[in-house]
Amino acid sequence: MGDTAPALISLDARVEVASSSGPRTIPLERLYTNDSLSPISLLPVEILATVVIPTAAGRRGEAFVKLSARGGLDFAIVSAAAVLETEDSGTCSRAALVLGSAGACPLRAGQAETQLQGRVITKELIREAAHLAATEIRPVMHHERDASYLRHSVKVAAEEALSLAFDRLSA
Repeated sequence: MGDTAPALISLDARVEVASSSGPRTIPLERLYTNDSLSPISLLPVEILATVVIPTAAGRRGEAFVKLSARGGLDFAIVSAAAVLETEDSGTCSRAALVLGSAGACPLRAGQAETQLQGRVITKELIREAAHLAATEIRPVMHHERDASYLRHSVKVAAEEALSLAFDRLSA
């Protein structure tokens, strides 16, 4: 999966898939199957041709956080990509929180996103959303880390990514 997929999914990226029967465009999120034996939904005759990232309609803050044992060159224990968009009133019009290395594919923290949307973002609300993200996922154990450790890591990464996105939104 790598580090790029969660960030692109949080930005609502779409991909154009080419084949002899013509192109098709799908949300990047749908490219992943959540099946570790067959992780990508491409047919054998298809190739990924283009990635399209839509522009922000209004104010947007974005962040990506990767937790790893030995820094950026190591595989992620957990990663989190966050996007916050707000209206002029400060109300969150769109929230995206996508987790990497927590499952067989990038995972949306849907409950956390819902918690943020339609509300004015605060640090306390970010903490609540990060807690929700940690409780709503069922992490796949890896790197000799148990589920409890990975859920805590999700909470830390989610809170940091959402906080950075919020700070960048305010800048």
